[in-house]
Amino acid sequence: MNKQKAKELFMQNYSCSQSAACAFAKECGLSEDQLKKAAIAFGRGFVHNESICGALTGVAIAAGLIAGGAEPSAKMEFANKFDAVVKAFKQKFGSIDCADLVYDKEKLATYRDLSLATEEEYNARPCLVLVFAAVDFAEKFLAENK
Repeated sequence: MNKQKAKELFMQNYSCSQSAACAFAKECGLSEDQLKKAAIAFGRGFVHNESICGALTGVAIAAGLIAGGAEPSAKMEFANKFDAVVKAFKQKFGSIDCADLVYDKEKLATYRDLSLATEEEYNARPCLVLVFAAVDFAEKFLAENK
C-alpha cells in the first residue's frame, strides 16, 4: 500500500522525497499536503544539489514524525536507531548521495522541471526504485520502533 501511494505521487511529478514521505501520511497523522510541504526542499538531493537521496530523506521525515520524540534527548536515540535504515540503504545501493545513485546525471539535469519528463523517462530513472527501497526500509524500521 505504501509503495503504491509513493509510485502514484512520483508519477504525478512529486519529488522522490515528497513521494516517500507521503507514503506514510496516514501513519504520521498529517495530510499529504502537509507532508508534501515538509519534504519539498529535499527532492533530488536537497534542493536539487544531488546530495543526500531525497527518497531516504522523505522516509526519515516520516519516521521521525511517527517514531521520534520531541524532547532534546530523543534526537540521539532516534538517530542511532534510524542509522540502521541509512546503512541498509547504503549497503544495497553503494551510496546515499543522489549524485552517485542517479545513473545519467546529465539527462536528469535537463529535467529540472520534472513535469517535462515522460512516463518512459521516469521509468528509465532509478529514482522510483530508490523510493520503493526507502519505503521498504522505513516500513521495517517502523514495525520495530513504533
